[in-house]
Amino acid sequence: MGSGGSQACGGAKGAASRSLSAGYQRREPEETILHRVVQANLESLLAQHPALPKYVADEFRHYLDCGILSRGFALLECCKCGKSIPIAFSCKTTTFCPSCLTRRMHATAADLVDRVLPVAPYRHWVLAFPAQLRYLLARDAALLARMRQIFLGSVRVWQRAKARALGVKDARTGAIAFTQRFSSRLLLYPHVHCLIPDGVFAVDEAGKVVFREVKPRQEDIEKIVARVVRKAAKVLARIDGDAIEPDALDQMRAQSQQGELPYHLASVEPIGEASGRMLANVDGYSLQAARHLHENDRKGLEFLLRYTLRPPLALERMSELPSGNILIRFKRPQGNGRAAMELTPMALMRRLASLVPPPGSHDTTYHGVFAAHARLRKHLVRPGRKDPESCRSHPGCEPEDGKLSMDPEPRDLLAGLDDRCVEQNPEEKYISWANLLKRVHG
Repeated sequence: MGSGGSQACGGAKGAASRSLSAGYQRREPEETILHRVVQANLESLLAQHPALPKYVADEFRHYLDCGILSRGFALLECCKCGKSIPIAFSCKTTTFCPSCLTRRMHATAADLVDRVLPVAPYRHWVLAFPAQLRYLLARDAALLARMRQIFLGSVRVWQRAKARALGVKDARTGAIAFTQRFSSRLLLYPHVHCLIPDGVFAVDEAGKVVFREVKPRQEDIEKIVARVVRKAAKVLARIDGDAIEPDALDQMRAQSQQGELPYHLASVEPIGEASGRMLANVDGYSLQAARHLHENDRKGLEFLLRYTLRPPLALERMSELPSGNILIRFKRPQGNGRAAMELTPMALMRRLASLVPPPGSHDTTYHGVFAAHARLRKHLVRPGRKDPESCRSHPGCEPEDGKLSMDPEPRDLLAGLDDRCVEQNPEEKYISWANLLKRVHG
């Protein structure tokens, strides 16, 4: 159909003006701006910083191999028509690859909503650390994990105290934490997002798991962040900062904060600071818990999970200027009206390198009733999906009825958790790629 065909046929506004091309279309990452920047500047970056850790260089090199057929592929053959299609391997890196991180973002969010998180109200907690701690937290994964434990422990203490006041004995809490290392400007900014049920779990006299809602107030947020500051100060007092010698990556992290060219301003008036509702700041530690999700808002829950798992870069917001610099547009204008930033290719490379986590870092962690060996986990979380390779039937690979299977309904926490868990199919298949695409794009 031509460009005016949809209007001539009465098509809706925004409808496609022509049909999609038939057949599989390769991703072609080598045509993207980010791939070209990394390809052209990686060796220069390593030459300027020869003492960079090997895992930083490996992160870039693996990204350059992502989606490139010459670096390895799987040959898929259709059992009906016999046509073969090469599918290039992905890099599976964890720092900035838009393809791998976006795939992980959607798959993890879908798995958490369908399998892990029971139907209950949830709250989004965000803890940011003082600026003087960011370099130390970025280089020390164990210290960052300790700070995360202090934060979640402080929330747990408050929840259990409120539950005891309501007469709930032996209350159990749960949380899933997502550690992000970047800001919207790609600066080093370690902070923790947590999805925490707005209440506690307990076992009643009949042996059933019940949920009791517990909501925080402004004074509770202030008490929690004050406790975090006290606990963190004791941990930091045992660290001799003078004995820490900055390595090549630390020096480059400091250098990466510079080199940003003037902002591109949007045609909007500057916006004031946040109102401060459910927000507390103590000694540079900032804690916010304003976003609350109703127990039936499963779509909102999945959207929030995607936000916490998002990659630092989106290819569609990158463009190359005639000068050779890279313009990165923000998703929305910042509080001062700035809508984009301009970086030189080498400045962009340094900022990406500064975000690479040390080996052994865990960005997503499970706590309380969601932890692997928690006593109540089996009553709240469905069994793990089978490995996708063991779920594929041969030679068809498609569902038996030839249709996409619909996602299961979420579990109703207040309607007999134990009974529903027994009814779950232990042979549930791993979420298929077709179902995931349908879920993301509608």
